[in-house]
Amino acid sequence: MTGHRMEVSESIEMLLRQSGFSIEHEHIQAPRDGRYLNCPELHPKILAYVQSKFQGKLYLHQALGIDAALRGENVVLATGTASGKTISFALPVFNELLTEQNSRALFFYPTKALAGDQLKALQDMAASFGLGDKIYRFDGDVDTEGRKKALQKGRILLCTPDVLHTTMLKRNNEREYSTFFQNLKYVILDECHIYSGAFGSNMAFVMRRLRQVCRRKGSEYQILAASATSRDPGRHMELLTSLKFTVIDEKENGTPSVGRRFIFTGIADDSEVGKAGDLNHLIATLTEGNLRFIAFCYSRRLTEQYYNELTLAYPALQSKVMPYRSGYEVEDRQKIENTLRDGKLCGVISTSALELGVDLPNMEYCLLIGLPSTAMSFWQRVGRVGRSSGSQGKVLIFPSDNSIDDYYRSHPGKLYERPLEELALHLDNRQLILSHYSCARVESGNFDNPELAADIFGQDFVELEEKINNIDIVDDILTSNDPHNLFGIRGIDDPTYEIFTTGGDKRLGTITWSQILREAYPQAVYRHMGEAYRVDRILNRDYIIKVKREKKSAGTSPAGYVTVKEKALGGTIFRKAVWPEMLEMYHSTVAVITRTTGYKERINNKWVQTKYPSPLQRRVITEGVWLKFLPRFGECRRNGLNAFAHAVSNLYTIHNSCDSADIATHAVIKKLDNYAVIYFFDITSGGLGISAGLFDVFLDLLQPVEERLLKCDHCDPESFDRGCPACIQVPRWFEDNEHLSKEEALSILYRIKDLCKQTSPQISISSSYQHRSMGGFTSISDLADEMSADDMIERYGRILFQPGAIVAMRSGAEGTVVKYFEDGGDIFYHLEMENGKVLRVKDMGLRLIKGDQRYLCINCGNEDVNRDLLCPQCGVELF
Repeated sequence: MTGHRMEVSESIEMLLRQSGFSIEHEHIQAPRDGRYLNCPELHPKILAYVQSKFQGKLYLHQALGIDAALRGENVVLATGTASGKTISFALPVFNELLTEQNSRALFFYPTKALAGDQLKALQDMAASFGLGDKIYRFDGDVDTEGRKKALQKGRILLCTPDVLHTTMLKRNNEREYSTFFQNLKYVILDECHIYSGAFGSNMAFVMRRLRQVCRRKGSEYQILAASATSRDPGRHMELLTSLKFTVIDEKENGTPSVGRRFIFTGIADDSEVGKAGDLNHLIATLTEGNLRFIAFCYSRRLTEQYYNELTLAYPALQSKVMPYRSGYEVEDRQKIENTLRDGKLCGVISTSALELGVDLPNMEYCLLIGLPSTAMSFWQRVGRVGRSSGSQGKVLIFPSDNSIDDYYRSHPGKLYERPLEELALHLDNRQLILSHYSCARVESGNFDNPELAADIFGQDFVELEEKINNIDIVDDILTSNDPHNLFGIRGIDDPTYEIFTTGGDKRLGTITWSQILREAYPQAVYRHMGEAYRVDRILNRDYIIKVKREKKSAGTSPAGYVTVKEKALGGTIFRKAVWPEMLEMYHSTVAVITRTTGYKERINNKWVQTKYPSPLQRRVITEGVWLKFLPRFGECRRNGLNAFAHAVSNLYTIHNSCDSADIATHAVIKKLDNYAVIYFFDITSGGLGISAGLFDVFLDLLQPVEERLLKCDHCDPESFDRGCPACIQVPRWFEDNEHLSKEEALSILYRIKDLCKQTSPQISISSSYQHRSMGGFTSISDLADEMSADDMIERYGRILFQPGAIVAMRSGAEGTVVKYFEDGGDIFYHLEMENGKVLRVKDMGLRLIKGDQRYLCINCGNEDVNRDLLCPQCGVELF
């Protein structure tokens, strides 16, 4: 490495051509002048600070946010990255602390690393007001004595939501915690756009629990939040907190900007390095020229894969470039951040983990290795560059071969006009509701009569007390006096495992069960910070994975599949559209089982398949939209169903601004019943309401789906009918990309279009859905309206855990199966727990840890069924 700095004037065009890339499209984001206002009237010490630091003026959005906060309003600032949002919420808090000696504040950050990053900046600011020793961290890395000191002396605590859930709320009636909550005046939610999906839905209940605790202690706090730009931040914050908000958004953003240059790359016709599109060469050239960069990848696996390939090709880069993703230990992530700041690292290859507001100054190049699936993520990533005064940010886009990237490759102008997404929060989730109700009941100090407020939680939530006491709702978490430690808030029904090296005690990080199925299955090659490890053992009782070092060139891929059942036991049909005797469309609850059945590994240039004796599996109850093709509709073959399902899913995520990672598809032909089904479903347990929108827009998608099936510039002409990742193939590992046919998919589409011309569908909306639309919780209500339940087919296999098997309940508690039995059409188990107590448990989310399982055919009652797809006695499909 020469270490010379490449001149900007020669860098981009030459850089790309030397690495085998061309420029297909350019877009310039124009510079923007700053807009300012005088600082609102604050404590004299704060005004003196603003005068010395900013000449008495603040950016427009900062001043407007502070002014609204001083009026007592809840405020969310939804402006771009590096817009100084911290000033907007910090100054009102310091103003309160200087005015009222007993006031306290909680600052919440979604990660410990981000809290640590902000601690020094806030302490330095507080020191100007004589409050530098009043700010403390309070998270999982702080020991008991440190927490005690923080509660006694701290006036601002920097926390993660996790510690609020597991510790602070649980112990709210202890003196030191109680005093803090009594005096709580401000709650700060930084990076609050992260509170979406499963994490956000959990956080919504945690925020309600916090409000309930404080109300009991006579305090009402004010919330100030900072968010990335999103479609409706005010609505998001209202769902998150059950409170109204004043919104300061991008229209009021007063931050000046030097602009950014976006370049959509292609593959050059000729290459000076002899290899078209050599991304490793490009990164090596950036590093050699001391040009600081951040490269974003789609997934954890790809991040590690790209880094592995880079360092194999250019070993000297191991000291100048590092990977970065979630799942690393906090210390490892902080070390990478610090070495980036001090210039020891030139660049980093990252997942979305670095979209957060970690301060990484002087970044010049943003490399997007594939476009993110949401507009919000796109702007968060590109916001990492162009933050230094006078330095235009350069964004290099390297599109992947998938439908989203191909769409914007063909319509590049739309990329910068793409509407922002709404942040998904879905509170009507049975497991969420029961889990957080259990916590709120313990926190009340009155287990039998918690007296929860309906204006905070909602009437259905409050009425749970009577249903639970009458045993109308049964769940093992409801019997626990310590429910806080039975579930985490980062996911739903997705336990977290720790990864340790075999023969040592080095902890590499954490991983969830759903990630294990695709990344850390038995004998998988798991990559961590550029090193390869082989998964040696999965210890389910201890939630630990043991790994051992492996050669860097090794690699494996999971093998498996998914099965879907239209209606889970006790499920609900929300909406239904019927074209009589031809086609039916449902929005309902569905049961989904994902199985990892083995893996494949390349050995001596050949792919070798290994099959497990028993698969790893995850079962969730979620929501979905599904199409039922009746006999009169005509024949639907597997290849056409798959291709049509994939094309609809791909176009839905583009035209309806949602994350493609949140939904999946599955198609199946019910030969004995003479009909076919396509499922579109949320992958998160309980559902997030993502796929539900397909019920509303399905017919509108038919035209763009037709265009996608008829034309694709990337398909090989000889295999055009089988498609490619840019049109009808999908990246989810468990989906079927082997059996695809555009011609057969078009046949299905044309028949649907003809059917719609002939007749309009008969649409039914259940009382359950209407109840949800008005803010109610259908998952725990008595309104499980079945809506023509005779149409729902129940002839499928059910898992039967055999006596002696060890199973885990949703709470994580484990028990040994004593026996199973049927009661009212449902399967129940007697489980012997570790304390010797025997519980009667309904089969809702049980997971096999050890032992044997078989299947019950509920069509004929045959209990002697193994893992066959068809029942050997009556011949019906089990799954």
